[in-house]
This record gives sequence, C-alpha cells and structure tokens, in this order.
Amino acid sequence: ALPSLPSLGIRSLAVMASLYGVLAAVCFLIVAFMNFPLGYAFLGAAFGIFFNFLIGPFMLDLSLRWVHRFRWVEPSELPPHLREFINKTCIKEGIPFPRCGIIDDSNPNAFTYGHVPNNARLVLSRGVIEILTPEELEAVIGHEIGHIVHWDMLVMTLAMLVPMLLYGIYRACLRSADRISGSKEAERIKLPLIVIGMIALVLHFITEYVV
Repeated sequence: ALPSLPSLGIRSLAVMASLYGVLAAVCFLIVAFMNFPLGYAFLGAAFGIFFNFLIGPFMLDLSLRWVHRFRWVEPSELPPHLREFINKTCIKEGIPFPRCGIIDDSNPNAFTYGHVPNNARLVLSRGVIEILTPEELEAVIGHEIGHIVHWDMLVMTLAMLVPMLLYGIYRACLRSADRISGSKEAERIKLPLIVIGMIALVLHFITEYVV
C-alpha cells in the first residue's frame, strides 16, 4: 500500500512555497550581482495578472453568449437529481448555490469559473446532461464544485503570477543587456544580465509546468 499524501491544503501550500521560492532566488541573484531595478517588470506582470483575474469572469460571461448558444438557468430548470445534489453539496461545504448556465451543444462539457465561491459560475453543456447517467453527472459536477470549494480560481491566479514575473525578468534583463555599450564597466555587467535572463527563462518554463 502506498503511504497517504498530506492534505490538499498542505500540498497546495508546499507547491506555492516552491514557486515563490524560485522567484525569490532569481530576485536574490539580481540584487546580489546586478543591483538591477526590476520594479516595472514586477508591477507590470502583477497588474496584468490582477486585471485578468478581475475582469476574466465577466469577459467569459460575454464570450459564452457571443460564441455559444448559451443561457443562464434557474436551479429549478436543472434535472431534479442534479439540483438536489448541488444543493446538498453546497450546504455541506458552506458555499452558496453557484450561478448555473447551459450551453446548447451535444459535446459533453462542464467547467466552473469566477473569483471566489460567492460569485462562482457552473456551466454545463446539454450533451453532458444527456449522455451521462445520473451518478456520472453528479461525479462530474462534484469535481467542479471541488474547484469552487478550494478557491482554485484565486489559487491559480496567485500561482500563475510566478511564471509571468519570471518571463518579465527575462525580457527586462535581455533588453537591458542589448542597450549596454561603451565603457568596460558597462560591458562588465552585460554577460551576468544575459545569464540571469536565461536562468529566468528556463525557470519560467519549469514553473509553467508546475502550475
């Protein structure tokens, strides 16, 4: 028998700590060897992530209406067994009943999005309702509610900040290296800038995979 893993919360914190530890190590390199200000890169990436997180659900609301045959539905319009399952699960987990929508498409699909559990959206396709048995459908919806319960929307936003910041560091370092010319003192810091930038790029791909 395999040993049991720690709780999901502990594992998530460990992964998040490793991601930000990598970011901190790159920042330490910059401060220790270059004394290079990267405030604009950090602020730009952080603002981009925050802005995307802020407006992302509303943009997805609009795109669902424009691109798909989509409509929001009242809980009473869901299959009775599914409505009862969602209601019972939400009460058990202490979250509100999510806003539900249906895409009029025969391809089976289900997903959730939003900011926090209080404004989470749960979207189903007509196909996933028609094709799956009641037990299978409840399993799929249980998985989606799990994303809401564990605040995955917020967690993933914080996690995605790390690879974006690392990519910003890579671009900033290489742009600065390109602008360096002239004195030997200036040329002396060109190679370390390129090396730190390439390290940041490699770590960008690694942390993207971790995310």
